[in-house]
Amino acid sequence: MEFIATVGHRLRDEHLNHLRSISILNPDTTGFSNHVSLPYRLSRSKANMQLFWSTVRKCKQLAKLELPPPYIKPALFSIEQWDLLAEHLTDLAAVRLSYLLPYINMSSGWGYPSQFRYFNPSYRNPGQQDVFVRCSRVIPLRQQSWTSEIAMEFYREMELNFKIHVDTIVKTNYLNADPERLANYQNTFKLLPGLDEHHRTHRITLPTGEKTTIKFYGLPISKKTRIQQARKRQALDRTQRLKNGLTQSQFEEQQERKNQIREQEEWKEMRERDDELAERRVRRIQMHDAEAATVKKQKKKVRKEDAKRKEQRKLERKRAP
Repeated sequence: MEFIATVGHRLRDEHLNHLRSISILNPDTTGFSNHVSLPYRLSRSKANMQLFWSTVRKCKQLAKLELPPPYIKPALFSIEQWDLLAEHLTDLAAVRLSYLLPYINMSSGWGYPSQFRYFNPSYRNPGQQDVFVRCSRVIPLRQQSWTSEIAMEFYREMELNFKIHVDTIVKTNYLNADPERLANYQNTFKLLPGLDEHHRTHRITLPTGEKTTIKFYGLPISKKTRIQQARKRQALDRTQRLKNGLTQSQFEEQQERKNQIREQEEWKEMRERDDELAERRVRRIQMHDAEAATVKKQKKKVRKEDAKRKEQRKLERKRAP
């Protein structure tokens, strides 16, 4: 997983104490990334999860930890990991378990939810709109009654009740879905009027009576923000026209072309340096091989002369009276 690779292997030990907050959210139903090239059995293995928890414990100053609920799935989680967190991370009072529920305004041949859409823009369809909803529960880290059985029941309750209740409320109250046809909510997809970047946090009540907070991501910007952005763009256009007769977008395109040319030149110089270094290495190897061959030839010649002298001495001893 990315966290193990970056924090566990790439980040220097002296920087680990600077980490105060870790949040891992994923729209995939498994809670794990689909774009990390690990075999399924490894990315979801208990041994790999143990490595994850041991990496978290290295962050001694950690005060906030947010994870997908599948991280405490019975097949992957052991209560000993929880106890070790409480022992090593004194500033961490609780763990937040959060879903990032994905919604889309059209059906897709890639399935539901489409894992590819979230990581590769080339899979997006024209007019596609993705909306995400974050919902959470918090577990006190040093809760004395927290056992393996309770953790297993907590996970099942989140998967089978909490998640489904939130999903139903989001679809019916905020996405215009028919309560009788929730699976086909894309057919009537329409955001509740007033949902924008300024009004994306809402308090809802589940059928069980539990109250929870949901937060929307990917909402369209408000009319007020669009007007502000348009005015800002117009002001930038006026400034650029006074400077060089271009609009802001034309100026940005010009700068982008210059940057591309500069990058190409830098790349060419780097390639030339690499080629020169490679040629030097080849020449050094060739010189070394030539010197080694000369030394070998000289040693062979010396051995041959020594053998010849020994043979002559033998003959002389035989001739002596």
